[in-house]
Amino acid sequence: MPPIVAQALLALTFLSASAFAAGTKYDQSVDCSHRDNLNNYELNQCQGRAIEKADVELGTAYKALMDRTLEAKRPLLVAAERAWIAWRDRECDLTAEVVDGYDKSGTGYGLSWGICRANLTTERTKQLRAYLREVQAR
Repeated sequence: MPPIVAQALLALTFLSASAFAAGTKYDQSVDCSHRDNLNNYELNQCQGRAIEKADVELGTAYKALMDRTLEAKRPLLVAAERAWIAWRDRECDLTAEVVDGYDKSGTGYGLSWGICRANLTTERTKQLRAYLREVQAR
């Protein structure tokens, strides 16, 4: 396995394991099913849990696709995922600051950015799963 692929898999495995293990970092007693009535603390707890869940699901989809990708083609997947992560983070900066109008130092920025991150990560997971179905169909 090329070193870059091994490093990417190791990093992704660590990220997924860290995100899963960090699930206790957020207050599990907060009921996230009624987000309209939550205070900032509770909203942040729910958003943190949503990001962790989305990251774990993304990691699982990425690993499954990596496992089914020919070794010679894996560096393409690694490069695409790195580029996507950079894009996602800048897109969420744009969304939080320009679209939603929050200053980076304000309290609403983190929540806006987190909602964007969880949503885009969930969409990317769907995309990777679709790629996996295509690869498996061959």
